[in-house]
Amino acid sequence: MEKKNVSAIIKEVDCVVMVLTQAIGELNRFREKKMRILKALNKKKIIVVINKFDPYYGRIKDVGDKIGVKNTKTWSVIHNNRNIAYCQNKGMTLNLTEKIMKREADVIELDSDIKQITKAIIEIKRNASRNSVK
Repeated sequence: MEKKNVSAIIKEVDCVVMVLTQAIGELNRFREKKMRILKALNKKKIIVVINKFDPYYGRIKDVGDKIGVKNTKTWSVIHNNRNIAYCQNKGMTLNLTEKIMKREADVIELDSDIKQITKAIIEIKRNASRNSVK
């Protein structure tokens, strides 16, 4: 976060998408660096996404508890789905995108996940545009 190019990019954006997983080791490392990261983000809007989310491992609130965040109501997820890794490993990402757009049964959760994240980004962009016009 201290690199000049990262700081320059953060300065220009309306929001930051912060991607976490439910892995305890990752969450512990994040918790240790959380204040430094938030300071570097300089009060930018943050969209938190839990990648590879699986309700078997816990709830969104559990992830928040592990990193010391109480309000997780606006957080989003990308559900764990074997099609993601399979298509990436086989060079078939376009195929995955098409399956999601067709709302095929084995990727239907991903369609909803992506729409929720997109909606959050659009809302922030809309608010930023309104504020820049004033």
